[in-house]
Amino acid sequence: MSRLRAVLRWFRARWAIAELLIVVHTLRVSRRRLGVAVVYHRVDRVATDPARHLVPALSTAVFRRQLTLLKVAFQFVPASQLAPAVRSRRRGERIPLAITFDDDLECHARVSAPLLSRVGASATFFVCGADLNAFHGYWWDHLQAAVDRGAAASVLGGTGIPRSVATAWAEHPGSIHSVAEAIKRLDPDARDELARRLASVADSAGGRAQTLPTDGIRALVRSGFEIGFHTVRHDYLLVLDDDRLADALTAGREQLEDVVGHPLVTIAYPHGGADGRVAEAARAAGYIAGFTTQGDAIESGQDELLMGRVECSCGSAAELAARIQRALRRAGSRRGD
Repeated sequence: MSRLRAVLRWFRARWAIAELLIVVHTLRVSRRRLGVAVVYHRVDRVATDPARHLVPALSTAVFRRQLTLLKVAFQFVPASQLAPAVRSRRRGERIPLAITFDDDLECHARVSAPLLSRVGASATFFVCGADLNAFHGYWWDHLQAAVDRGAAASVLGGTGIPRSVATAWAEHPGSIHSVAEAIKRLDPDARDELARRLASVADSAGGRAQTLPTDGIRALVRSGFEIGFHTVRHDYLLVLDDDRLADALTAGREQLEDVVGHPLVTIAYPHGGADGRVAEAARAAGYIAGFTTQGDAIESGQDELLMGRVECSCGSAAELAARIQRALRRAGSRRGD
């Protein structure tokens, strides 16, 4: 029985990849103007468990296989050029795809960039500039460290915790994802206070070592990769009032621009959250492209400050293929294709 299951998994994986290639070829010979953005976070030599880690590591072996698939199926473009590439695509030309990375992770320069360069893939790294602003780990670093050390209960089960967070912990003890979802929606001041309490019970100083240093950002630029903005504080923008939203979209941007050497006009919204109000604020701040984590394909004529991205799969190239082909099929069905 176990051998049969393995064979079935093998066939399903091959079919998922074949199905994507069929969909992409069909779109390529049509006049449909679509594109795709894929979002990655951590890539490292050894994978980590997505059930236990807020930012799990995708293994380099799986990442290489995904890059190979994407290179065969799509035309790589930087995120800032994705919408123009979609608008200008002619029948017979390949579907454009942007590879993107979020957050200030040191593995971007150490691991991901060399693998991308090896296959000639462009990519856009959306960074916060944490090193420029002396951030010693974000709240999710402290939460992860507290859970890993078995110290989270002393804070999350204690007094003075926001009700939504306490409820998430009580209903799903030990579920780091449920708690994180509640924390990201807190008022920034309440969230910062909770982060301080978590940091006090967890040795999360190692989070600093995991942060992409300024020299790492410069190395990405020298290697020809595009840099976009991800906001310094990484606030969930949907919960901010108008003044805080405007500040989040601009604070720290100039310092990062000084490092990069050119204006930053592309943004990935923290936690992937944005709506029409956020998009208009981003437009007013001078951005020309904005990305969520809504798993949709990019369509010609859509609001370019609300472009979706398909989440990478930590499991396999086949899982990523299935996610991308579903996004493309949804876009096709909306136009009646």
